[in-house]
Amino acid sequence: MHTNQPYVFALVPLGVVEALGAVPSLHYMSAQTVSEPAVAAASGRVAVDGAAKVGAERLHRDGVTGAGVNVGILDFGFGRHLDLPKQGRVPAPAAAKAFNNSGRWDDGIPHGTASAEVVHAMAPGAELHLAAIDGREDQFIQAARWLASQRVQIVSYSGNSRFGPSDGRGILAKLVDELSAKGILWVNSAGNYANQHWSGMVEDRDDNGWLEMVSSGPTEPTSHGGVCHYRAPGRPVPDFDLLGRLGRGSESAGRDIGHQRVFVRL
Repeated sequence: MHTNQPYVFALVPLGVVEALGAVPSLHYMSAQTVSEPAVAAASGRVAVDGAAKVGAERLHRDGVTGAGVNVGILDFGFGRHLDLPKQGRVPAPAAAKAFNNSGRWDDGIPHGTASAEVVHAMAPGAELHLAAIDGREDQFIQAARWLASQRVQIVSYSGNSRFGPSDGRGILAKLVDELSAKGILWVNSAGNYANQHWSGMVEDRDDNGWLEMVSSGPTEPTSHGGVCHYRAPGRPVPDFDLLGRLGRGSESAGRDIGHQRVFVRL
């Protein structure tokens, strides 16, 4: 169990979920959201080429190498990372810690290893601090705070999630605010869902109780999931019927009574 006021993260047997939900002091309960790597792991050659394309080598020649800067890399696995110092591709990390289920920071996919290569190619003088997670919220929180305790000035996080309000009120968004208030620059990947999301108007055009998800362009929506907010006029608690065509060739339908949010995942 891990506590992050006012939240409690815990592993709960399915058999007690209903009883736990009846506790008067409980405001809200849900399964933890799980983040995922932004893109597939790249090769070291891509990291080097990327630094050259943005002109980082000119800065290096002028002595701007990131020396004296501590960079934290929060990622989903640093597989094969221990081989890189032997090959002269990255230095050994100044510190590394596992917050994942395996208990090994150098375990799992090499996504974090590729991220470390990119950071080192851009700032070869910076010290790297590595934190490995599987993607759960409680792991994310503990890893980010550990990096802050290592006095990093920058945190690089190449991951994302399609859950949450996405307006700064979520648990992880508030955590980033917490680190930012300490003077830590949070650098997050973005744009990886350019062709995998849909946004547009959701309205009951013919007043028949069904919400139409109206395409905002000439192409069919291609979302992995859709979020719909709707409050029926004059009703204190909304009643949802949702039928959405959220992916090419895929239809989903659901009914949710007594909640203010419907999330459909294909």
